[in-house]
Amino acid sequence: MTEQQSASNELWRGVDLSGITLVLGIGTGQLVELLAEEAQRAGGTVVLTSYSRAALSAHFDRVGPLPIERLCCRARELPLADSSVDLCVVNGSLREVPPAHYRAFLEELWRVLVPGGAVRISDLLPPSDALYGRAWRQRCDLITHLGEALGVPVALYADVRALAEAMQAVGFESMAVSLLPGYGLTDDWLSETVEAVTTMLSRVADPETRRTLRDVELPALIAAYRLGDQRAAERFVTRGNKIGDLALDMETAGTEQELAPRDDDDDHHHGGGALGEPRP
Repeated sequence: MTEQQSASNELWRGVDLSGITLVLGIGTGQLVELLAEEAQRAGGTVVLTSYSRAALSAHFDRVGPLPIERLCCRARELPLADSSVDLCVVNGSLREVPPAHYRAFLEELWRVLVPGGAVRISDLLPPSDALYGRAWRQRCDLITHLGEALGVPVALYADVRALAEAMQAVGFESMAVSLLPGYGLTDDWLSETVEAVTTMLSRVADPETRRTLRDVELPALIAAYRLGDQRAAERFVTRGNKIGDLALDMETAGTEQELAPRDDDDDHHHGGGALGEPRP
């Protein structure tokens, strides 16, 4: 059993998938697929949401006839009835929400959850100061500077402290946070990250900025990776319950150990998003 699997073993044990499970965030689609498989066994349904119609369509083509309903919508305005969802899973998409908006985001989840319903939120922590996190820190700095040069926002990690405070303010109970070790970075991750960054550099209008990113920051990323034993940032899983007594009590055989190797946002040993984020 790997370090990741050992740390993850208990995190999804007993998760009820016999009702309506709302998933915000597609990632690679692997976690969604596995949740849907477990829901199918338990007689439940997964509702997958994304603001990208193209991403939803691509996911549909991949998974086939699993019990997945797809909604193209914004997370802040879910087209679902009050008290209609048994479990909300926020799958690597919290980082796209500014911390100042966490409470409004959670209030919308609270609205659609049944009394006694559960929420699970999984995302990345900020880069570690440890030596093994040097390449990941360099990658985050590079992407931040690239985003500034292109005038586009970047979403690199979530604020777990602000999340916990917002959950408490909204009224979630039985709250807990578990930490998972970051995945080891690989040659594939590096090559895909370098390729993605190089492609996006062509869009940077300022030649001096483009030169700095290409000739200084990108080589610094490569040098940091070559220190060896480099890892992505740690991941957290936060869970809580909406007060009430209507939650379903049935358990499934699904565990975090089974889910983690196919988790969302991404591909453990290969590149992830457009800029090569590892898939947690």
